[in-house]
Amino acid sequence: MPWCPDGWLGYQGKCYYFSEAELSWNDSRTNCSVFGASLAAIDSEQQLAFMMRYKGISEHWIGLWKEQEGKQWKWVNGSDFDSP
Repeated sequence: MPWCPDGWLGYQGKCYYFSEAELSWNDSRTNCSVFGASLAAIDSEQQLAFMMRYKGISEHWIGLWKEQEGKQWKWVNGSDFDSP
């Protein structure tokens, strides 16, 4: 289990923070970078289940984006989004 700062949750070697601030996707991404973090890129169904379990009733941004219409979705870590 990773060491995570107060208020963060550890799961599979990563730390997660579920913010209650209502920000745009861009502002949320910037806010994450202030903490040396990024919006979450979901790697597995288990990770998705973890996030859904702890997110509460609020909606949260994830690190999935499309640079422009017609382009492929990408995770903020640079990997392509592969939908089943």
